[in-house]
Amino acid sequence: MYDEYGLPCLEKQNVDYFDIPIIKELFPPFQRLQLMAKTPLERAELVLVRAYERIYDKKTDREKQRISHALRVSNCLETEEEKIVALFHEGPEEGIIQLKDLSDLGLSEKGVEAIKVLTSDKNRYPNYAEFIEALISSKNLIALKVKKVSLLDKNDQIMDDPNLDAEEKQQIIQKRNRYIDRIEMTIQMIQLETLKEQIALQEASICPSI
Repeated sequence: MYDEYGLPCLEKQNVDYFDIPIIKELFPPFQRLQLMAKTPLERAELVLVRAYERIYDKKTDREKQRISHALRVSNCLETEEEKIVALFHEGPEEGIIQLKDLSDLGLSEKGVEAIKVLTSDKNRYPNYAEFIEALISSKNLIALKVKKVSLLDKNDQIMDDPNLDAEEKQQIIQKRNRYIDRIEMTIQMIQLETLKEQIALQEASICPSI
């Protein structure tokens, strides 16, 4: 299949990348044209990298860690929507991209809502524990899956941090593991409830009430 520019694409693109403010800021015209030929996930990865480059003057270790963290988390998720949410799960709070930008890029309302839930706004959540409580209370399955993988990946980063001694690493990881356990328990509960609802619907369709 080919788009209106004669470029190959997996599906018809409904987004005009030449008119999106964030794309116009990040990419020159020819690169915008090239974006049209890529899958939504490939475009999201390119936008992520370019957005970080716009914020930071050079590729510092901090920038590289942010990008690599987002890419690793994305690679561990299953659906395309989950992967794209994972790429930008820290974007709004880092100031590299806004929720409106993600909506303009074609991310679904469900995906934008998941990123909104994942945004640790310090005005709303004075401490991290309150943020985790709000995340769990939201029962947003995509956000919960992304956060679980994000925390697991950050545990690995802690283990490789030369600035922390063994005891400090253990304390941080133990605290994060408590969050991970609670998030995983919530994910399983939501999935179980969903399964029960699906079974109930199937039974109702097989044996409709008279």
